[in-house]
Amino acid sequence: MKFLPFQSSQQDLEYMPIEKHGGDKKTSPCIRGFFVVFGLLVVLTICVLSFEKGRAVGERGGIQEHVLHVPPPAIIDHTFYFHEEFEKKPAKGDVWTKVPPRGRGIIYNPSVAPSAKGVAIWHQLHCLDALRKIYWSSLDGSKPDLQMKPPHVKHCIEYMRQALMCNADTTLEPIDDELGGVTGFGNKRKCRDVMAIREMD
Repeated sequence: MKFLPFQSSQQDLEYMPIEKHGGDKKTSPCIRGFFVVFGLLVVLTICVLSFEKGRAVGERGGIQEHVLHVPPPAIIDHTFYFHEEFEKKPAKGDVWTKVPPRGRGIIYNPSVAPSAKGVAIWHQLHCLDALRKIYWSSLDGSKPDLQMKPPHVKHCIEYMRQALMCNADTTLEPIDDELGGVTGFGNKRKCRDVMAIREMD
Protein backbone atom coordinates (compact mmCIF):
# COMPACT_ATOMS: atom_id res chain seq x y z
CA MET A 1 0.00 0.00 0.00
CA LYS A 2 1.35 3.38 -0.97
CA PHE A 3 0.44 6.66 0.75
CA LEU A 4 0.55 9.95 -1.07
CA PRO A 5 1.71 12.99 0.87
CA PHE A 6 -0.98 15.47 1.89
CA GLN A 7 -0.61 18.60 -0.14
CA SER A 8 -1.97 21.89 1.01
CA SER A 9 -2.36 25.05 -0.95
CA GLN A 10 -3.64 28.50 -0.15
CA GLN A 11 -6.79 27.68 -2.09
CA ASP A 12 -7.53 24.77 0.27
CA LEU A 13 -7.67 27.20 3.20
CA GLU A 14 -10.24 29.49 1.66
CA TYR A 15 -13.85 29.09 2.62
CA MET A 16 -15.96 27.71 -0.14
CA PRO A 17 -19.77 27.91 -0.30
CA ILE A 18 -21.57 24.67 0.45
CA GLU A 19 -23.08 23.25 -2.64
CA LYS A 20 -26.82 22.96 -2.69
CA HIS A 21 -27.95 19.61 -3.95
CA GLY A 22 -31.30 19.58 -5.63
CA GLY A 23 -31.93 23.29 -5.21
CA ASP A 24 -33.70 25.15 -2.36
CA LYS A 25 -36.04 22.81 -0.43
CA LYS A 26 -38.24 25.32 1.43
CA THR A 27 -41.59 23.89 2.54
CA SER A 28 -44.47 25.77 1.02
CA PRO A 29 -46.83 27.65 3.38
CA CYS A 30 -49.72 25.42 2.25
CA ILE A 31 -47.95 22.24 3.33
CA ARG A 32 -46.85 23.78 6.65
CA GLY A 33 -50.41 24.96 7.26
CA PHE A 34 -51.74 21.48 6.49
CA PHE A 35 -49.41 19.89 9.09
CA VAL A 36 -50.33 22.49 11.74
CA VAL A 37 -54.07 21.97 11.17
CA PHE A 38 -53.64 18.19 11.10
CA GLY A 39 -51.67 18.25 14.38
CA LEU A 40 -54.31 20.43 16.06
CA LEU A 41 -57.08 18.09 14.90
CA VAL A 42 -55.23 15.08 16.36
CA VAL A 43 -54.79 16.87 19.73
CA LEU A 44 -58.44 17.99 19.74
CA THR A 45 -59.64 14.46 18.94
CA ILE A 46 -57.56 13.01 21.80
CA CYS A 47 -58.96 15.65 24.21
CA VAL A 48 -62.58 14.97 23.19
CA LEU A 49 -62.14 11.19 23.45
CA SER A 50 -60.48 11.54 26.88
CA PHE A 51 -63.29 13.81 28.11
CA GLU A 52 -66.00 11.44 26.88
CA LYS A 53 -64.27 8.44 28.45
CA GLY A 54 -63.94 10.28 31.77
CA ARG A 55 -67.59 11.36 31.67
CA ALA A 56 -68.75 7.82 30.93
CA VAL A 57 -66.70 6.45 33.83
CA GLY A 58 -68.09 9.19 36.11
CA GLU A 59 -71.70 8.43 35.12
CA ARG A 60 -71.18 4.75 35.91
CA GLY A 61 -69.85 5.78 39.31
CA GLY A 62 -66.28 4.67 38.61
CA ILE A 63 -64.74 7.92 39.78
CA GLN A 64 -67.00 8.53 42.75
CA GLU A 65 -67.45 4.97 43.92
CA HIS A 66 -65.76 5.79 47.24
CA VAL A 67 -67.74 8.99 47.91
CA LEU A 68 -70.33 8.15 50.53
CA HIS A 69 -73.07 10.56 51.47
CA VAL A 70 -76.59 10.50 52.77
CA PRO A 71 -79.21 11.94 50.42
CA PRO A 72 -79.22 15.72 50.89
CA PRO A 73 -82.28 17.20 52.56
CA ALA A 74 -84.69 19.65 50.99
CA ILE A 75 -83.50 23.11 50.01
CA ILE A 76 -85.16 25.85 52.05
CA ASP A 77 -85.23 29.65 51.96
CA HIS A 78 -83.20 31.05 54.82
CA THR A 79 -82.08 34.55 55.79
CA PHE A 80 -78.80 35.04 57.67
CA TYR A 81 -79.10 37.12 60.84
CA PHE A 82 -76.42 37.94 63.40
CA HIS A 83 -76.87 35.84 66.57
CA GLU A 84 -74.91 37.29 69.50
CA GLU A 85 -75.02 34.10 71.56
CA PHE A 86 -72.70 32.37 69.07
CA GLU A 87 -69.98 35.02 69.37
CA LYS A 88 -69.72 34.95 73.16
CA LYS A 89 -66.75 33.65 75.13
CA PRO A 90 -66.85 29.84 75.54
CA ALA A 91 -68.58 28.61 78.69
CA LYS A 92 -69.82 25.26 79.95
CA GLY A 93 -73.18 24.42 78.47
CA ASP A 94 -73.15 27.37 76.06
CA VAL A 95 -75.18 27.41 72.84
CA TRP A 96 -72.35 25.75 70.87
CA THR A 97 -72.71 22.56 72.93
CA LYS A 98 -76.31 22.26 71.70
CA VAL A 99 -75.43 22.51 67.99
CA PRO A 100 -74.41 18.90 67.26
CA PRO A 101 -77.11 16.22 67.41
CA ARG A 102 -77.39 13.60 70.13
CA GLY A 103 -74.78 11.19 68.72
CA ARG A 104 -72.40 14.02 67.76
CA GLY A 105 -73.13 13.40 64.08
CA ILE A 106 -72.05 9.75 63.98
CA ILE A 107 -74.56 7.61 62.10
CA TYR A 108 -74.84 3.95 61.18
CA ASN A 109 -76.78 3.28 58.02
CA PRO A 110 -75.90 -0.04 56.32
CA SER A 111 -77.68 1.04 53.12
CA VAL A 112 -75.16 3.89 52.76
CA ALA A 113 -71.97 2.50 54.33
CA PRO A 114 -71.02 -0.78 56.00
CA SER A 115 -69.65 0.92 59.12
CA ALA A 116 -70.44 3.97 61.25
CA LYS A 117 -69.61 7.33 59.64
CA GLY A 118 -69.56 10.96 60.70
CA VAL A 119 -71.75 13.44 58.79
CA ALA A 120 -69.42 16.20 57.53
CA ILE A 121 -71.51 19.19 58.66
CA TRP A 122 -71.03 18.25 62.32
CA HIS A 123 -67.28 17.83 61.86
CA GLN A 124 -67.19 21.25 60.17
CA LEU A 125 -69.11 22.90 63.01
CA HIS A 126 -66.85 21.16 65.55
CA CYS A 127 -63.85 22.70 63.76
CA LEU A 128 -65.47 26.13 63.69
CA ASP A 129 -66.09 25.83 67.44
CA ALA A 130 -62.43 24.85 67.93
CA LEU A 131 -61.32 27.98 66.06
CA ARG A 132 -63.71 30.07 68.16
CA LYS A 133 -62.19 28.66 71.36
CA ILE A 134 -58.60 29.30 70.25
CA TYR A 135 -59.60 32.85 69.25
CA TRP A 136 -60.99 33.56 72.72
CA SER A 137 -58.06 31.94 74.54
CA SER A 138 -55.63 34.07 72.50
CA LEU A 139 -57.60 37.22 73.43
CA ASP A 140 -57.78 36.64 77.17
CA GLY A 141 -54.53 34.70 77.57
CA SER A 142 -56.24 31.63 79.03
CA LYS A 143 -54.78 28.20 78.45
CA PRO A 144 -56.62 26.37 75.66
CA ASP A 145 -57.91 22.87 76.37
CA LEU A 146 -56.14 19.80 74.99
CA GLN A 147 -58.27 19.81 71.83
CA MET A 148 -56.82 23.18 70.86
CA LYS A 149 -53.25 22.01 70.29
CA PRO A 150 -51.63 23.45 67.12
CA PRO A 151 -51.99 20.30 64.96
CA HIS A 152 -55.75 20.21 65.64
CA VAL A 153 -56.16 23.93 64.95
CA LYS A 154 -54.15 23.69 61.71
CA HIS A 155 -56.24 20.68 60.68
CA CYS A 156 -59.42 22.67 61.30
CA ILE A 157 -58.25 25.72 59.34
CA GLU A 158 -57.41 23.62 56.27
CA TYR A 159 -60.49 21.42 56.63
CA MET A 160 -62.78 24.46 56.84
CA ARG A 161 -61.10 26.09 53.82
CA GLN A 162 -61.80 23.02 51.71
CA ALA A 163 -65.33 22.57 53.11
CA LEU A 164 -66.24 26.16 52.21
CA MET A 165 -64.80 25.80 48.73
CA CYS A 166 -66.53 22.43 48.20
CA ASN A 167 -69.92 23.91 49.13
CA ALA A 168 -69.26 27.23 47.39
CA ASP A 169 -72.14 29.61 48.18
CA THR A 170 -72.81 31.83 45.16
CA THR A 171 -75.40 34.07 46.83
CA LEU A 172 -75.01 37.71 45.76
CA GLU A 173 -74.63 39.73 48.96
CA PRO A 174 -75.64 43.41 49.08
CA ILE A 175 -72.88 45.93 49.70
CA ASP A 176 -73.08 47.99 52.89
CA ASP A 177 -72.11 51.52 51.77
CA GLU A 178 -71.04 52.57 55.28
CA LEU A 179 -68.69 49.61 55.61
CA GLY A 180 -67.64 49.62 51.99
CA GLY A 181 -68.09 45.86 51.98
CA VAL A 182 -70.52 43.08 52.79
CA THR A 183 -71.73 41.70 56.13
CA GLY A 184 -73.48 38.66 54.72
CA PHE A 185 -76.48 39.27 56.97
CA GLY A 186 -80.04 40.23 56.06
CA ASN A 187 -80.37 38.63 52.64
CA LYS A 188 -82.11 35.44 51.57
CA ARG A 189 -80.30 32.27 50.56
CA LYS A 190 -81.09 28.78 49.43
CA CYS A 191 -79.87 26.41 52.13
CA ARG A 192 -80.02 22.74 52.99
CA ASP A 193 -82.38 22.06 55.87
CA VAL A 194 -79.91 21.46 58.73
CA MET A 195 -82.70 20.48 61.12
CA ALA A 196 -83.61 17.62 58.76
CA ILE A 197 -79.95 16.49 58.78
CA ARG A 198 -79.98 16.70 62.58
CA GLU A 199 -82.92 14.29 62.73
CA MET A 200 -80.95 11.62 60.87
CA ASP A 201 -78.82 11.02 63.97
